[in-house]
Amino acid sequence: MLPTSKYHLLALSATAAIWTQASGKPCPPLGAVLPASRQPSKEPIVAEALRIFADKFVEIVYEFNSSAVSIGLQSIHEDEPMFDIHFTPVVRNENGTDKVTRDTVYRVGSISKIFTVLAVLQESSISFEDPVTKYLPSLNTNQPNGSSIEAAQWDQVTVGSLASHVSGIGRDFGLDLAVFPFDITAAKLPPSDNSTRPNCSGLPGTRLCTGEDLLVQFPRRHPQFAPFTKPLYSSVGISLLALVVEAATNKTLDELMRDKILKPAGMESTSLVTGPPDNSMGFIPDGEKFWNVSLGINDANGGMYSTTADMLKFGKAILKHQLLSPAKTNKWLQPTSFTSSRGQVLGAPWEIQRADRLAPNGRVVDVFTKAGDLGGYHSMFALIPEYDLVLSVMTAGKEVSGLFSVQTNLVSQTLKAIVPALEAVSKKDAQVNLAGEYRDGSSFVALDIDEGPGLVLSNWTVDGFDVLRNFLGYSAVAPSTKPIPGKARLYPSGLKDGNKTSWRMVFDQVDDVRGEEFDQAVVFQDGSCINWGTMDKFVYDSVGLEEFVFTMSDGGKAESITPSAFEVTLPRLAK
Repeated sequence: MLPTSKYHLLALSATAAIWTQASGKPCPPLGAVLPASRQPSKEPIVAEALRIFADKFVEIVYEFNSSAVSIGLQSIHEDEPMFDIHFTPVVRNENGTDKVTRDTVYRVGSISKIFTVLAVLQESSISFEDPVTKYLPSLNTNQPNGSSIEAAQWDQVTVGSLASHVSGIGRDFGLDLAVFPFDITAAKLPPSDNSTRPNCSGLPGTRLCTGEDLLVQFPRRHPQFAPFTKPLYSSVGISLLALVVEAATNKTLDELMRDKILKPAGMESTSLVTGPPDNSMGFIPDGEKFWNVSLGINDANGGMYSTTADMLKFGKAILKHQLLSPAKTNKWLQPTSFTSSRGQVLGAPWEIQRADRLAPNGRVVDVFTKAGDLGGYHSMFALIPEYDLVLSVMTAGKEVSGLFSVQTNLVSQTLKAIVPALEAVSKKDAQVNLAGEYRDGSSFVALDIDEGPGLVLSNWTVDGFDVLRNFLGYSAVAPSTKPIPGKARLYPSGLKDGNKTSWRMVFDQVDDVRGEEFDQAVVFQDGSCINWGTMDKFVYDSVGLEEFVFTMSDGGKAESITPSAFEVTLPRLAK
C-alpha cells in the first residue's frame, strides 16, 4: 500500500490531467455577466462570424438532394433576424414550395409541447401542484385494479409532473403493438383481450385517438416509475395537459392557442389542427406521410405547423414577457429535474442544455431548447436568455432523417459561431458604457474590463478608506485583515427601477492554488464555485455591502455609481 501522502499526490496528478481549466476561474452568478448587445447585427465582428457560419452552412447542406434546412437567429431587441438562411433541395414533393424561406411552413413535432404547457400556465385557475384527477377524475374511474406496479397512482400525478416529464407514466399513446397487424404468435406474445386492448393510434392505416380514447384506454397502461423519482419523456403527459386546460376553461386547445398565444405573438402562419390553406406554403419532403395529417389527441404534443419567422416571433414574445408576466416567465425558465446527462436538465417542457463550451472560462450558459421530430421533420427551438437570443432550426427530408439529432447539432454549430462574437461585443459595449473611474472627492470606484466575465472592481475607496482592500473586515462573524482572494467583479442582478440598474459584487472564495487542489479532490465538477451560497454575507442596516447601483443616461451610458450601503453617489468621470 502506498503511503497516504504519496497516494494523495498521485491522485491529484491523475486528476489534473483530466481538467482542462484551472479552478480559481471566476465563479459568477448564473445568467448574464454583462448586458446583451442592443444592436448586435450592426457589429462588424458579429457580421463576420455569421459570414463564416454561412460558408459552413453551405458545406453542411452541399450533398443534400432531398432535405430542406432553415435557420433563423434573432435578438429580441431587433426587428429583423441577424441570421436567416435556408436551403431548398432539388428533390421534393411538387405540391409543396419550390423555394424555402423564413415563411415556409414545416411541421415542428414536439415543439408543440411548449405551446400546450404555456396554455396551461396562462390559465390562473390551474396550479402545477394540482393532482391531474382534479380535472380528469375519469383517470381514476377507468383505472383497473392492480398493484402500484400495474396501476398508476393518478392522485399522485400532478399537472406540473406531466409538464416536466416526471409523472412516471408511459411515453406514448398510439404506439401499442396491439393496435397493429402484428404476428404475436411468432413474437411469442400472449393473446390479448379484444374488449380492453388499445384500438387507436393515428398512424397510417389506423383510427385517430380522441381525448375520450385517451381517458378510457391509457389508465390500463402500467406506470414506468413512481411520480417525481425519475424523468421519462412522456408525450402522452402533454396530451393529458391539453384535456386538463380544456376541462378548466371549457374551450378547445386550438381556441386557447389562437386567442392567447398565436394572435398576441403575431404568429399568422402557425396552426395546431390543420396545415396551411395551400400546400405550396409548406415544404413537403418527397414521400412524406405526415404532411397535413391530423394526429388526433396527439396534436397537442406533436402536431403543430409553423415557420422560421413565426418561431422567432414566439421567442421574442416569451423573452419580452408578452405571453406571461415577468415573474411567471422567470419561473417557467427554470429547471425542474435532472437527467442522466451532466449537460442537460429538464424544465416544463424545456430540454435545458447546460453549455460549458460556449463562453470563455467554461462558464455555464443555459440554452432552453425543445426538439421536435415527426416523420421526416426534425426541428429545434431555442432561447438563450443570457444573450437575449432566439434560435429556430427546421429541417426535413431523407438525409437529415438519417443523421443523429441533426437539429441539436445545428443549434450547437450556430451558437459556437455566434457566441464568441457576442461576448466580444458585450465587452466592448461595457467598456464604453460602464467601465472607467467614478469619483467624488476622496471617494472613488474604478471598473475595468479584462478577459474574464463581468466588470473588474479594481479600486473602491470611500472617504479615503480602502474598502476593497479591507472588505473582509466588514464581517460580523469572522472579520479578517486579509485581502479578498482573487479579483472582485460586478455582475448585473436583473433588478431595475427606471434608469437605475442594480449589480452585485462577487469575489472568489479561495485563491487559485487552493481552489485547484479542492476541485481535484472532490467528486464533482467546479467544487470551489460556491459563490451562489456565499453572496450577501456582508450587510449593514439592511443593505448588502456588495450592492452597487448604476444610474444610466437615456443613451445607455452610466452617469454615476452608488455603493448602496455607504450612501455615496460617485459621478462617472469623462474619458
